[in-house]
Amino acid sequence: MFSFLKSLSDFGRIFRGAAALLGAQAYGAYHTRRAAQDQARFARRQAADRAGAIAHKAAAAVRERKRLLARQAGGVRAGYGASGVVIDEDSPGLFIAETRALGEADMANIHRQGQIEVQQARDTGRMQARAYRKQGRGALIGGGLGAGLLGGSAQNRMMQQNYGKRFGRWM
Repeated sequence: MFSFLKSLSDFGRIFRGAAALLGAQAYGAYHTRRAAQDQARFARRQAADRAGAIAHKAAAAVRERKRLLARQAGGVRAGYGASGVVIDEDSPGLFIAETRALGEADMANIHRQGQIEVQQARDTGRMQARAYRKQGRGALIGGGLGAGLLGGSAQNRMMQQNYGKRFGRWM
């Protein structure tokens, strides 16, 4: 009779220990998910900052190219004017127009390349954030399974090994 009470006492200790372990596992999974969400938020913010810096750099490059183009066109115009050539006619006017068109094409290319780099930075941040969120969901699901179904199964197996059929067969 006393051995049965001792077995019940052991069962209670094991049950309390398993419950504490499973609760800690679920708590840890929840906080792992929260940390992954924070990392995802940080990755998105960092990508937005990187995209903004790239856009700013591309806009500055376009402004610089525009300034150089105006200075180059002014220099050509001044050179032709100093030599006495009428600029609006024939090849001098065409040369200035072609120089301006090439400069504008360069500015468009710089702008387009900046847009591509901005989009790549945003996509990279989005992918990193998605990976962090997926990692957090995996931790939450894994912790829930460990604390619930799989944890209960492990506890059941341990009790069967320790106590045999004394308390009946669970499962």
